[in-house]
Amino acid sequence: MTPNYLQPKQILYGFKLPSSDLLRAGQVAETLECTQEHIYHLIHSESLKAVSLSLGKSSSVYRIPRANLAAFIEERTTGPRSNLPQDAETLHGMELPAGRILKTGTVAGFLRCTPEHIYNLAKTGELLAMDISCPGKHHISYRFPRIALIQFINARMEGTE
Repeated sequence: MTPNYLQPKQILYGFKLPSSDLLRAGQVAETLECTQEHIYHLIHSESLKAVSLSLGKSSSVYRIPRANLAAFIEERTTGPRSNLPQDAETLHGMELPAGRILKTGTVAGFLRCTPEHIYNLAKTGELLAMDISCPGKHHISYRFPRIALIQFINARMEGTE
């Protein structure tokens, strides 16, 4: 039987994995909502395992196995996990931000709080997030599956039964 993370078109914590077995850096960047350059940093820091197809040291050509991307997402995701539907456009009368994966600024803007508060919610595991930061860098980069925002709002909604 094929492991779940190898199944084509699987969604893992809100991240839709491409169906190919080997992915280009651009496909991974699109999946994680970051730049291709950031993916290269993750590969060079050995945070994301990839196959080098480079011709010598002057070029950087990589393919990332889908299983390695799934393992990266699994390893870097913190917070409560859920299988709530992601296709809702509104929740408790609020129009949700568009997109399957949300950046910190989008979540902060929606919740009308600071990005620092969102970072703290992610760091404490209260809001499901994936840390896509490169090791050794001082800047933290989180990505939030839309489903995490839905789950967070539902869990924190007071005055409902």
